[in-house]
Amino acid sequence: GDDVKASSGTATVAATSTERNKTEESAAAAAAAPIPYREYAIVTLSTGVLALGIGAVVPVLPLFVRDAAITSVEGTDRGVNTAVGFAMAAPSLTRAFFNAPTAALADKYGRVPLMVIGPLAVSLSQIGTACVTTVAEVLPWRLLLGAGQSMQGTAGQMLLADLTSTSPNTRARVM
Repeated sequence: GDDVKASSGTATVAATSTERNKTEESAAAAAAAPIPYREYAIVTLSTGVLALGIGAVVPVLPLFVRDAAITSVEGTDRGVNTAVGFAMAAPSLTRAFFNAPTAALADKYGRVPLMVIGPLAVSLSQIGTACVTTVAEVLPWRLLLGAGQSMQGTAGQMLLADLTSTSPNTRARVM
């Protein structure tokens, strides 16, 4: 009876040692996994260009909306301030509602198409915003901006997660 206990104890130690070695080898391989620099650069550049384009408009948008509101029917102070608030908040509101459906679209159609369509939607929305003459025309373009941001941002993060899924260490460094 003691021989069986001793041999099973040795087998358990050997199995645990083997599992530990496999875990250490797996961790070493994961740590050595290369960072996908090219793809990372593409996502970073795309995000940076969008941020610059949007950031260039944000400081002047309240003045633009205020002028449009004053020259339109909504000319009261309260109406002007409300119009400015809606124009500024619309993209964030859209992103809040579109991020989950955008992730489902990225799973179904791929990350890259959304990373192309998103910036195109943002560009179109910025051009549309520049061409409006009334406050009522501003809101749809700002909502489109949020949808484009959602597409590009969500698909970009999902692409980076896909590229680094083999290594938690790499994912932590890239994200």
